[in-house]
Amino acid sequence: LFPYTTLFRSSYYEYIYRLNYFLRYVEEKGSSMTDAGKKRLTGEGYFLRAWAYTNLIERYGGVVLVDKPFDDLGADFVEERANFDDCVTFINSDLDKAYALLPDKSATVLGRVHKDCVLALRCRLTLIVASPLFNDPNFPTGGITRGTYSTQKFTDAYNAAKAI
Repeated sequence: LFPYTTLFRSSYYEYIYRLNYFLRYVEEKGSSMTDAGKKRLTGEGYFLRAWAYTNLIERYGGVVLVDKPFDDLGADFVEERANFDDCVTFINSDLDKAYALLPDKSATVLGRVHKDCVLALRCRLTLIVASPLFNDPNFPTGGITRGTYSTQKFTDAYNAAKAI
């Protein structure tokens, strides 16, 4: 995988492709791994994919959601950009999976992803989603560039900040 400074939009999708490939590999061929190791690595994969998509939607609004590696290089890629709210749902789903799989901070080696990292990213995501840029009462209908206006998004951001 790459350091943060080299990630641009096209690189994000390469990063996501590698994470999708990794998640599939661990699921299919991770039989030689311990259950704890497999669980931790899968949780880290979901967290990192959620992190990449959070960065993408913050910059571009709704983006193309890819949850599996594409093996057929000759196939046409016909995926379309998802609505902003669908992207947020996808990211939250990955964060839920990561939270269920990752250990607590006290049981983690320094520098590894743990449950508190998931809570922090969810806090950042909900603050982005609740911001006037993406949750504007003057433009209440959602779409690719912004979400559907809802006051519940403020409550979600408050609860996520309180959780961390």
